Amino acid sequence: ALIAQLAIVAHAPDTVGACEPLDVSVAVSAPGTILPRVVAPSFQPFDLMRSATMPNVARDSRAVPSAMVEYRYVLVTDRAGTYTIPAFEARLGATVARSQPMRIAVMPSSGDAVPAVLTRARIDTGGEADLRAAGPDTVYVGQQATYDVAVFLNAAMRRRLRRNPTFYPPDMQSVLAYDLAAGGTERAPGGASRCFDALVYRRAIFPLQAGRIVIPPAQLTYSLPVGASFFSREESHELQTDSAVLIAVDPPAAGRPADFDGAVGDLQVRARLEPAARVGDPLTLTVRVSGSGNVKLYPRPHLDIPWASAVPSDVRVHVDTTGRRIGGSKDFDWVVTPRRAGSQVLPPVRYAYFDPGARRYQVAMSSSLRVAVRPGALAAVDAAPRQDVLPLRIEYRGAIGEPLSSHPAFWLLLAMAPLPAVGARWRSRRRRAPRPLKPAARMDHAVRAAGPHPDGRVLRRAFVSVLGERLAL
Repeated sequence: ALIAQLAIVAHAPDTVGACEPLDVSVAVSAPGTILPRVVAPSFQPFDLMRSATMPNVARDSRAVPSAMVEYRYVLVTDRAGTYTIPAFEARLGATVARSQPMRIAVMPSSGDAVPAVLTRARIDTGGEADLRAAGPDTVYVGQQATYDVAVFLNAAMRRRLRRNPTFYPPDMQSVLAYDLAAGGTERAPGGASRCFDALVYRRAIFPLQAGRIVIPPAQLTYSLPVGASFFSREESHELQTDSAVLIAVDPPAAGRPADFDGAVGDLQVRARLEPAARVGDPLTLTVRVSGSGNVKLYPRPHLDIPWASAVPSDVRVHVDTTGRRIGGSKDFDWVVTPRRAGSQVLPPVRYAYFDPGARRYQVAMSSSLRVAVRPGALAAVDAAPRQDVLPLRIEYRGAIGEPLSSHPAFWLLLAMAPLPAVGARWRSRRRRAPRPLKPAARMDHAVRAAGPHPDGRVLRRAFVSVLGERLAL
């Protein structure tokens, strides 16, 4: 019954022009919730430019589940002729179903080609790329994978474009991303290189946790002139790539060293320390961890120096993004204070890491260093004089009395404290000199003081004085 229900159908146009995209769709259905796996045949002489997978699990009216997966491929060739694409295989357990082969007639390319733009987003894990694979790539947590977005432009599109498309990277969750050096314009793979130029945008990504990581589609915008004139207006277009899926797994538990802290890559360790010192004088120990991998997240090495104390200090990071693989170095500093004099040896610094290329744990070790430590004046902690800040009483002196705030006399004195200041203020106000009278008031005062028979001379002087003040003479 399962053989009858596992079905696969492939469809493609019968005719296509040379250097024109050929869309191939493959639909697979099977009972249950497990998605069948599709094995694509060889597409020669076609080159695979893009592939996408759209899985779906549905239930009928009786709640019986069924899985359906649609695969889409975009193929291109520059060779005219009639070619046959072999059958696709669908596998579900031990059951295998095959589609019908497809016969495609490729017509010679015409001089007036239609402008075409193709986009592709994929994950490169550093292994042999197999674009026919239906499943997502798998990497270890902390291992680099390269996110590639390629924009394929045919000759007609290149002639019309005035500037390269603008790339808007997606928002990547659960990964640490580094922008790699711009790839610029490259040739498309295989025979499609005569048909398309590829603009490649690359990002190095490092998964931070195990699980299925889905990278959303990237956005690309480009503009084409409406007319043939150089000054004609441009019309904007938008493209969207497919989403990319990456599976991250933890490094294996088998063979994991006890001092492994999560470093992943291909690493080397070097240590640097001053050759001479004195007891009590601090030294700077620098341990450099270098190699390929996620440099920023290298953990600090473990130190065990029996003849000195070590305190962690600064950290310096240098990231190299010029190549296809992220690398660099990370320097860890310690402040080392010798406690014993004599010829001392710094043991090799051990650094455990997981090598994803070899798929095994390895240990990088630095060289041992010898230090000549001279005697010094390092005082012991017990020899320093001690003095208690608050000495304890050794004799009982009776119960502690009640605080002053509990007596009524305290509050009475507190209320009377402002009275002397208030009395002094009042006396100073009484001794203050009288304010001078205004001119009109002085004139009125002079008239009243003269009585019923005023002296004309006195009144004249008062009037002239008031008039002078009023006129500011």
